[in-house]
Amino acid sequence: MTIKARKKRSRALKFYIASSFSEKEKIRKLMDKIEKKGHKIAFDWTTHQSIKPYEKKIKLAAKYAKEDIEGVKDCDIFVMVPSKEGGSTQFAELGVAIVMERVKRIFVVGPYNNRSMSFFHPKVERINSIEEIFTKLFH
Repeated sequence: MTIKARKKRSRALKFYIASSFSEKEKIRKLMDKIEKKGHKIAFDWTTHQSIKPYEKKIKLAAKYAKEDIEGVKDCDIFVMVPSKEGGSTQFAELGVAIVMERVKRIFVVGPYNNRSMSFFHPKVERINSIEEIFTKLFH
């Protein structure tokens, strides 16, 4: 089978990338890299505006929460890039990814991949770099 035929047969994967809102520029670059490799982003939360304090923007917070969770439920690959502090929503997203059968692989990436007990769940793969994701998935 030729490389061209193999590429045609392979299905684009859907990724959801979770992180702290303060990391959205870094995450946008990662999403671009994933899309350039021919894959899809299940939901791009980096387009959201900052809405803290949430209780002052209840309807928008509810809309964003629903969109984020639906994005996780629709992905094949879940990637979390935790920061040293903050980013509470990403932990809820990780919980959803763990219980979803559709989500085939879960990666927690970077120097803070030991920050939470949930990162040691059997479905979670703790890795050091984004490049490791591509190595593990495609080689």
